[in-house]
Amino acid sequence: TGDFWYSKKIIQKTKFNFLRKTTEVFIPQGETAYFSDDLHNVIIKNIALNNDAIPYSAHTFIEVTGDIYFQVETKPTVIVIPTQDKVEANLNTVGSGVNIEESGAEWIKNDGLDNPEIQIQENPDPNPKIITNPITDSNSNSKWTWNLLGMLFWLVFLLFCWNSSPKLFYLFLFIGLGWLLTRFFGKSVISKIFSFLLIFIMFGIGLTYFSNKGKDLMPIETKDGNIKIGPPIKTDQKEGSNNKDFATQKEVQWFDFINNQYLAKYTTSSLLFFESQKLNSGLAKKGNPSNIVPYYNALYTGMVQNDSPKINEIIKQFAEKAIAKNLNQLETAEMVTTFVQEIPYYLVHDYTCQEVIDNSNSAFITEYHREGKPCLANVPGGVQSPYEFSHNLKGDCDTRSLLAFTILKALHIPASIWISEAYGHSILGVGLPVAGGAYKNIDGVNHYGVELTAKGFRIGMVGPDNKNMSNWYIALYYNPH
Repeated sequence: TGDFWYSKKIIQKTKFNFLRKTTEVFIPQGETAYFSDDLHNVIIKNIALNNDAIPYSAHTFIEVTGDIYFQVETKPTVIVIPTQDKVEANLNTVGSGVNIEESGAEWIKNDGLDNPEIQIQENPDPNPKIITNPITDSNSNSKWTWNLLGMLFWLVFLLFCWNSSPKLFYLFLFIGLGWLLTRFFGKSVISKIFSFLLIFIMFGIGLTYFSNKGKDLMPIETKDGNIKIGPPIKTDQKEGSNNKDFATQKEVQWFDFINNQYLAKYTTSSLLFFESQKLNSGLAKKGNPSNIVPYYNALYTGMVQNDSPKINEIIKQFAEKAIAKNLNQLETAEMVTTFVQEIPYYLVHDYTCQEVIDNSNSAFITEYHREGKPCLANVPGGVQSPYEFSHNLKGDCDTRSLLAFTILKALHIPASIWISEAYGHSILGVGLPVAGGAYKNIDGVNHYGVELTAKGFRIGMVGPDNKNMSNWYIALYYNPH
C-alpha cells in the first residue's frame, strides 16, 4: 500500500528466544566499532526492489534497498530547560524519538564523549514538554486479546499435563518461565543463568521421561486403602456334590493415581475354589517347566479359560465403575492395576518352604523366608489362578499379573504377562499408549510393563533392577482387533 515498511521491534537472534522470529543486526561504524542489538520502531522508506526476474513468491526473502529509521532504546527523553539564554540537557538514550527541528534546537555531538549533548541555541519554551516516541501500535488491543487467549490456553495445557503426567507439567512449565524471563530480562545475567539451568533441566527431564528403560521412574505415593474378609458362611451345597459349601465376602477399598476412590465387594465359594485348585493342578503337571515360555503359556492360558466365568462378578464391577466415573481405557487399566497393588504381597511357590530354600539360588527367596514373611507353599507351578487369588487374596508376581490380565482382557484392553528367568520375576504389560517407560512391542502394539507387587507403580514403571528388556519374555498376550 506504500513505499514504506514498519516493525515495532526487530529482535536480535543472539538471545535465548525459543521459537520467536529473529534477525541479525550489524551496523558498522568504521573498521573497529559496530552496533548490534534490538531495533525499535523500525521504518524503511523509499523501498526499491531488486531486478531479479524470479517471482518474489518463490523467494525465502526479498532483497530491497531504501532508507531505514529506527530507535535503539524506547525510554522517553525528558528535556529540562534551566535558563532562558543557554541550557544543556543530557540525552540518556540514543535515538529516542526527539524531534530536534520542531523544538527549535540544534544538537552537536562532542567528539570523545560517550553521550552526546543537546545544546539549545534559541530561546526555549518556558513550559517545556516531555517529548516521547509518537508512534503507537494500532493493533495493541488485538495483541492483548491474543496474549490473554494464549495465557488461558497455556494454563489449560499445563492442567492437562498435570493430570496426565507431572513430568510433562514441569517440563512445559519451565519452558513457559524461560519464555517470560527472556521477555523481561533480555541479555541480563539472570536470563543467561536461567537459560543454562532450563536447558539442563529440560535435558534431564527428557532423558527420564522418554527413556525406554524406566530406571528413573519412581513409585508414586497413593492413599492407603482397606481390605476386609468376612467369615465363611455356610450355604447350600453345590448341585451334584456331597461337600458343604461356604461363601466368603471380600471388600477391597483403594485409590488410583488421580485419587479416585473405589470399593469392590464380591463373594467367593469354597467349592469353586477347590474346583479351580484341582483343574489348575492338572494343568501345572503338564509340559516341561524348564522350557519356561511354552510351559507358562499353556498354564496361564488354561487358568484364564477355566476361571474367567468364575470372576464375572468382579469384572462386572470394574466395567460399571469405568462407566460411572467416565474413565478412558488408560484410567480403567490403572483402576485395575491399583486394585491388585492394594492386596498385600504373599509369596507363592511349589514344594515346601525348606525345599525352596535349599534348592533356590535366589537371595530374595532366602531372605524372605529368613525374615518369616508369609508364603503359600506346595502350589503346583508356583502360581494361583485368578479365582484362587480372588478367594484367598494370597498372591505374588505372576499370580497378580494373571488376575489383572484376565480382568483387562474381559474389558477388551490389550494386556500381556511377562516372565523373566534372569530376574525370577513376572510383571503385567498393558498395550495402551503412555508417555514413556519400559515396553515391549507385541504383534505391532507397544505393551508397557507395570510392577504389581508394590503400590505406586504406574503403567510403564518397572523395578530399577528389572529394566533390561532383553531379559523379559512374553508368556501370554491379548491384542483385541
